[in-house]
Formats: sequence, structure tokens, C-alpha cells
Amino acid sequence: MFSHISHIILMAKDQDEALDFYTQKLGFVVSIDEYLGDIRRLLIYLPNQPNLEIALVKAKNKEEENRLVGKQVLNYPFISFKVPNMAKMCEQLRAGGVILAEEPHYQKWGLSASFRDLYGNLIYAVQPPEGANKNHPSSRKFLFMHVWHIILIVKDQDEAFAYYTQKLGFITGVDDYIGDVRRLTVQLPHQLDFEIAFVKAVNKKDEEALVGKQVLTYPLICVKTDNMKEACSELKAKGIALVNEPHYQKWGLSASFRDLYGNHIYLIQPPAQ
Repeated sequence: MFSHISHIILMAKDQDEALDFYTQKLGFVVSIDEYLGDIRRLLIYLPNQPNLEIALVKAKNKEEENRLVGKQVLNYPFISFKVPNMAKMCEQLRAGGVILAEEPHYQKWGLSASFRDLYGNLIYAVQPPEGANKNHPSSRKFLFMHVWHIILIVKDQDEAFAYYTQKLGFITGVDDYIGDVRRLTVQLPHQLDFEIAFVKAVNKKDEEALVGKQVLTYPLICVKTDNMKEACSELKAKGIALVNEPHYQKWGLSASFRDLYGNHIYLIQPPAQ
């Protein structure tokens, strides 16, 4: 039904300052920088992961800025990267004036560290255990291999897992426990380098603030499909109502729907080449 997640949204106070941080300090490159009327469409990606973009979106007003910028997932990691060389990454970040929130330390999944972006979003970095990803094409050339996962805050991990696997066609990435904490991720079958991590809100306050509201009415994720008609028919057959029926935009045939928590998901069929 879906080929891959095409992009995620980062809310910014100023698109140019966000662009400067992510390109000059983290090594992203510009994919699209154009205007649609008065709205600037600005997307960036890592050189080794061109099929996953981050859309830098300017908050529409002060209320959105106060609610979303640097707070899309509060103190949870906004995104996680895999890195080929943790020491080199830390050295480069420090040279660029980026302060680590956590110094490198070993976890079950590898050598880990974290830092915050210009708005305070927590970013997690992991160097996989020796041997893992050794043939990855970015193992020496780039600061980051790829964006590893984003977090979806949920009320219940099992209900979120059932929805995304049974209705949207995701498959299990990881399902294990670190102590009492369940680590549960899903991925699309044709995009195994990127996962959505289902994280249970730690308390009622976080649940009320974040579940279904991580980016308010903006799309949580955008996914691409090769066949819009077939994808929409399948969604409707599974009881999922479309928010927007298929319609043409500059970037292709588009539609949208909401997940079980009300998160807005945008669907795109690119123009025929």
C-alpha cells in the first residue's frame, strides 16, 4: 500500500536559522526550497538517505510557536540517528558549538549519546555494535549514517501496533524490553533503515499533551504510494475515513487521513516520470 515514509515535520521559529543549523552543523543538504504562494516549502535530507526528508515548517503564529517549537515530543527524543563514528561525531558537534546532553555511554543497542538542536529538541545518536552496518556506504564519508527513527507517543503500545501493522501495512522492527521499558518499533517493508518507535506516555499529563497532538494539525508523517486509488480503497475497506479525498498538488496526487489517535497522515502519489 505504501512505498515509504517520505518526510517528517520539524516546527521552526525561523526557517533560515533552522536550515543553517541542520545543514552546517549536522550535514543535511537541501532537497526543495521554493514558494507556494506565500508559503515557503523547505525540505532537507541526509546525503545517504535521500528518500527521507525533514520539512522545516515555520509556526503560523505565536501560539503555535510556543506550543510546538522545541516541544513536539517534550523531553522525548525528536529523532534518532545512527552514526559510524561516535568520537568523530562528538568532536565535530563540539567544534560547531553544540553541547552534548549525554556523553557517550553503552546501551544494549550500541554506543549512545544525545544533544539538543537550536530549539532544544532532543536528538539521540547511536553507534551500532562493532560489525553492524560495516558495509554501510556512509561508514566513513558522512557524520550520520541515517535517521534511525522518530517517536510516536501513544496511550497503549499494543493498540498502536495493531493499527499500524494491520491497517497500514507496517511490520515489526524491534519488540523487546530494557528492564521494565518496552521497546517497540515498526517499519515499512521497503524502508528498513527507518522506524517509528511507539512510546507510551509516562504519565497522564504527557498523554493529554502529546497523544494525537505532537504536531497539532500538521501531518505527523507523509507517506508515498505508487497507486493512490488502490491505497485509498484499501484504507476505506479497513474503516479508515479520508480527511481529504485525492486531489492534485504540485508534488503529485495527494490525500490524507488520521490514525487511531487523530494524528494527521499525508499520502502522496508522485507524478509519473
